[in-house]
Amino acid sequence: MVDVIFSGYGTWWLEEDSITSGEAEKGLFTLIDIDGLVYENTGNLDMVDTLLPCDRPNSAFLKMVERGKLSKNDIGRCHFTICKSVIVLPPLEKDRYGLPIPGQEVFRHLKATRQKVDYELFAVESGKSNNIETMSELELNNMQSHEYLDPKHPMFSEELKIAIDAWNAVLKSNPDKPNKGSRKQLIEKWLDDNYPDTKHLSKSARDRITILINPDKSGGAPSSD
Repeated sequence: MVDVIFSGYGTWWLEEDSITSGEAEKGLFTLIDIDGLVYENTGNLDMVDTLLPCDRPNSAFLKMVERGKLSKNDIGRCHFTICKSVIVLPPLEKDRYGLPIPGQEVFRHLKATRQKVDYELFAVESGKSNNIETMSELELNNMQSHEYLDPKHPMFSEELKIAIDAWNAVLKSNPDKPNKGSRKQLIEKWLDDNYPDTKHLSKSARDRITILINPDKSGGAPSSD
């Protein structure tokens, strides 16, 4: 079973009947079995069209229950389909008086185009389900899908991920500068607390991360270690 976070548009279905149509949705879902197997072997989620509900906190299904659109008993009878594209009709042509020219409806449909709809879909890392279940709505909203953070990507950089994690943990809230030195000290402390083993994160990697994300380019006092 693979849990995913989805943010975008789509349709909820209760068996064969649509409950919503093209509405915005965000929350925790589960992949159907075949899509879960494909993801575990390829790391690819592009083929996913259908998502299954789950009854854990932050799930989109429970939000539908809270809105009265579904009941908890519907969990085995409903699913969600992702809206990946929409048909766009060209604008109506108008005469010199600003009125629509008659008889153009058929031709508008012949000139219709299909436009891609953006959405975000990414898997919850193995072993992180408990963290997802205790996330606040704000934390969930701030989660973003980026291929460069996917450990399964062939060009994945753990050092880049650590740098981004450090920025989110230390600098995202715009902390005040220390009385002495710069925010560099805050970054170094976070790295030391979270990666105490230099075998996992070398001193040179720590220095690169600190220089990269430190907004105080004067640097502040050098580290004492």
